[in-house]
Amino acid sequence: MLRFELPETARVGPRVHDVAGREMARVVSGEWAAGKHSIRWCARDAEGRALEPGVCFCRLRATSLTGRTFEQGCPLTILR
Repeated sequence: MLRFELPETARVGPRVHDVAGREMARVVSGEWAAGKHSIRWCARDAEGRALEPGVCFCRLRATSLTGRTFEQGCPLTILR
């Protein structure tokens, strides 16, 4: 489960990267209202393949309707 909080309505695009910084997956993107949110992610890449167990990182970048940008990041551990 990916959790994040937005101070205002923004266009959000969470991405998952491996420890080398390579993009492994793009999670749901779109416009989200201000407040706390959670996204269920099944640890799969864009083609639907299960990602290997290990450590990766989620980086959330959001741009509000007023042009402000927000970033949040967190480590993830994939278990199988």
